[in-house]
Amino acid sequence: NAVLIGCGIGNTKQTAKLVKRLVLESTVPTVIDADGINALVSNINVLKNTAPIILTPHPAEMARLCGISVAEVESDRVNTALSFAREYNCIVALKGANTLIAIPSGEVYFNTCGNNGLATGGSGDVLAGITVSYLAQGLEPLEAIKAAVYIHSATADKVASIKGERALLPSDIIEAL
Repeated sequence: NAVLIGCGIGNTKQTAKLVKRLVLESTVPTVIDADGINALVSNINVLKNTAPIILTPHPAEMARLCGISVAEVESDRVNTALSFAREYNCIVALKGANTLIAIPSGEVYFNTCGNNGLATGGSGDVLAGITVSYLAQGLEPLEAIKAAVYIHSATADKVASIKGERALLPSDIIEAL
């Protein structure tokens, strides 16, 4: 019912070929994260006219996708994500402080919870997994990513209140779910 690609897959020419093929052939909502996003840089136009796509980049991945610097992404997070969502007809969940979700119609949603502990490697993989789980359960793509971003960050806040932000691990979020 849904596809997730990118988490831990590696960043090679074979990865780029695989991501391109999966995106072009998928008929179900697809979440692309991490190395899947990096693999798109050389094949970005495959995003057009495909099944629903949700991208979950952090600012450096967004910068690579757009061919701009991280500083440029951070200086205009809303317009960067929104322009990309419109041009490639996909949902963009740009991670970071107040993760934002941009959709092709021009709407932008902001998450107001979460903490610095979410910057730990692997935390984005958890978000991607929650998102694809919601999609597989039948939620529409926008509702799936909105729910996933909130649950992910609210759970991280709960765990951080006990362990502290610096000690927060992705596995802690999974256990707390």
